[in-house]
Amino acid sequence: MRIGVCISAALVSAMLAGQAIAVGQQQDKPKKDPSQQVICKDDTYVGSHIPSRVCKTRAEWDEAEKQSQHYLDTARMLPVQPPKPTGG
Repeated sequence: MRIGVCISAALVSAMLAGQAIAVGQQQDKPKKDPSQQVICKDDTYVGSHIPSRVCKTRAEWDEAEKQSQHYLDTARMLPVQPPKPTGG
């Protein structure tokens, strides 16, 4: 009976120690920065039928989108001049 209790206690303590080590290892892992996640997209450039794969980090895609939006906003703000009448 005593041997059974000792073996059971040893097994329980070994299991608890294993769980504690596993929890410690999970906490030691550095957390990944979501902005450093690499995202790949297929782009087809004007004048080409062949798509090319472009891979950038999430931060780089966000910056490119911000620059594109700024360019479009700037173009919308330019004054529009009516066409000049032609003689005829």
